[in-house]
Amino acid sequence: MAAATAESPDGAQLDVTAGEEATQRYRDGLLQMEMVEPGGQALPCPEAPDLRALGREHDGRLYVFAVNIGENPQMFRLEVPGKWGGASVKGERRAVRLHDGQLSDTLAPFAAHVYELVKH
Repeated sequence: MAAATAESPDGAQLDVTAGEEATQRYRDGLLQMEMVEPGGQALPCPEAPDLRALGREHDGRLYVFAVNIGENPQMFRLEVPGKWGGASVKGERRAVRLHDGQLSDTLAPFAAHVYELVKH
């Protein structure tokens, strides 16, 4: 993908390619989930204003799509509905913390993750 630029208020040229790619990955993931089963639940996170998240149950698992639309890392805790025993980040081979019904992690600037949660 060619570099995309935008002009900042002070006239500087900013590379926005990474943000566009992360946003497209997030949209692609949502589209794939919509094709499997319409619906989903927005998961608000007031402490991380640049985080967007959507949860969807499928085949007894909860999938959480999260994207950081900002230029700073976002540490977050998402309240997830239901009782879940563990969570992993798809494609990263790592587990993430689930404590008192909350999923905690950090997203790099313009990053997108898909979390898979399994029942107790």
